[in-house]
Amino acid sequence: AVVLATAAPDAAALAAPLVRDWPGGRAAIARLEAIPGVPTLTLIAAYPERGEPLEFDLWFPLETTMLHAISNESGKRAPAGRRVLVLQARPNYSAAHLDADPAVWSAELLWEASELLGRWAAKPAWIRTHVWPFARVRARHQLAEPIVLRAPGGAALAFAGDAFGPEAGLEAAYLSGLAVGERIAALLHDRQRRHARASRASGAGIAHGGGVADPV
Repeated sequence: AVVLATAAPDAAALAAPLVRDWPGGRAAIARLEAIPGVPTLTLIAAYPERGEPLEFDLWFPLETTMLHAISNESGKRAPAGRRVLVLQARPNYSAAHLDADPAVWSAELLWEASELLGRWAAKPAWIRTHVWPFARVRARHQLAEPIVLRAPGGAALAFAGDAFGPEAGLEAAYLSGLAVGERIAALLHDRQRRHARASRASGAGIAHGGGVADPV
């Protein structure tokens, strides 16, 4: 069995040539292609000094118009004495600036971060930008469970991720991974039982049919 744990459009593009003619394959690919994603502009900002400890690990500010989340990554990414923040833009802002110059939207995100945290937040030592056209799935567009397809010859292809669970975000991705693991384990167990039954039937046929040759 193979598991694709990536964004729904990428999973559909990778799997389509292989599974379109499998049972349920075309319908599954159509479902994946129909899932709309939420775009997100992301900015990693590193600062020359760590400064006073920040009082949050992850912050979803309510009063902002551009910033959706600020993550304090200083303990994970930063060398000693450095502070690192990851800024994520709101979906509407991201959608409106997907094709814009990153220098423009990164400056605006840094400005809004400085309004919340202080002037130092607008003056990082270096930044790194990333555009996620399909960063996550809204709860109303999620599928109830993972998709598992079986080839006529017995192979299986499964899809997991935040689009395949009843909850949203990372929890959905985690739970869908567990569900896929259980489905694959059940498929393997069923295959072992069928092989065992076939072996017993073959052995019984040999015994009753005199299939064992006498030695020469």
